[in-house]
Amino acid sequence: MPGMQESLGVDSTLSDGTELSLPESLEISADVKDFTMSSTFTVALNDLLDDLNLEEIGDTDALKNAVDELEDAALQLVDGSAALSDGVVTLSDSYGEFDEGIQTLKDGSMCCLAVQEICRQASQATPTVRSAADPAVSR
Repeated sequence: MPGMQESLGVDSTLSDGTELSLPESLEISADVKDFTMSSTFTVALNDLLDDLNLEEIGDTDALKNAVDELEDAALQLVDGSAALSDGVVTLSDSYGEFDEGIQTLKDGSMCCLAVQEICRQASQATPTVRSAADPAVSR
């Protein structure tokens, strides 16, 4: 990463005399046939290294331990991303069923409203009394 060593304020020589050099770039290459590259993501967080306490790193063993902690955290991010991806697939696969349920709910509520309106109109109607002799007699 360009400028990372300077941004972190890390000297190129550790206290035990070991030279430290953070690379300025990352290159991945391969000879392939019938290859399709899926999405790749690079994430940069300005506070990611805050929890590593770089001030306390005085030798290569401490640096290795800090890098191991960073690797563990990165693996947790990978696991979390996989779980998120699985959830998105589940949502995508189940959305049609959810949408059908919403439509059924809508249809049912419209039916209830129609029955309620029929009952309201029936309760306001003038009752008609009919006799066997004259069906047109009303009250």
